[in-house]
Amino acid sequence: MMKKDNLYEPIRRQIMEWLWYDDQYPAGCWYDFRHFGCVDSWVVDNQEELEEFWKWNDRACVLTGGDLKAARICHLWRFLNRAIDNIDNTFKDRVGGNVHTNYNYLKELLKEGVLEKLFEEQRTIGFKLGVLSGLCMGRENIYILPDMQLYEKSRGGVAPAFLGRLFPSAECIYEWKNPEAYREWVMGEHLQMFFNGDIAVENIKDLGDIKDIPDAVNTRGTRSSRQFFQELELYLLEREIDNYIGILRERRQYFSEKELAEAAVREELFVKHQRIQEFRKRAENGDKDTRAQTEDIMEDA
Repeated sequence: MMKKDNLYEPIRRQIMEWLWYDDQYPAGCWYDFRHFGCVDSWVVDNQEELEEFWKWNDRACVLTGGDLKAARICHLWRFLNRAIDNIDNTFKDRVGGNVHTNYNYLKELLKEGVLEKLFEEQRTIGFKLGVLSGLCMGRENIYILPDMQLYEKSRGGVAPAFLGRLFPSAECIYEWKNPEAYREWVMGEHLQMFFNGDIAVENIKDLGDIKDIPDAVNTRGTRSSRQFFQELELYLLEREIDNYIGILRERRQYFSEKELAEAAVREELFVKHQRIQEFRKRAENGDKDTRAQTEDIMEDA
């Protein structure tokens, strides 16, 4: 068994939060677009209950003071999933589970040495995923949509694709007062780094750009088809991760010290909230340790 490597701690922390979130999720909901950002619709029995849940349990909402219009720029899940599929395409089948039915393989990733073994020959990608994970959990990865209903229309608001869909045009999914309102929103939400030059739809950056691939990567040569496509996909994945890391680091510089300080306080309270919820869950399940701790607290009260 390989020793745990701290460079993967941000990934582990994100996975633990995913699992915690799912465990707290209210009954009557089919699937949560906020969490992974990969579906268009959802089914709920009680919309008000779900919105209240988001305010206190969704990271984007929490770090913005409970704003239900808060969305993520980047979802780590997309990149982690692609990395796993290309590095070891039998991993999920061996341990079982997927994001739509259960989380067995996510739990497997938390076991000591599993991430280290998985990224043993792709340590650079593993390291960069760790960096991206840390950024994805920060205020720099969150922006405020003009309208909460845009979540459903724009797949959770994943950037930069949503910028094109929101751009004032005949195909726009939101009715702006005027074109200038869109530009003001972009500047107000510190999203200008997604544009090459002026804020225009043709200037939106393609963070998954597949142009200018080195011949050594883009030419099969003596490699098998599987090896060729695997190495090509991992090259493109690493380049896209680099692009998002750069974007999020740049965007963080646009926030004031006050904004970042407020987000840091909310982050601390959010972590405490998670721990309290976990403790409560264990207590409800009859965990002896939590019973003993509760009795100690009551005796000291």
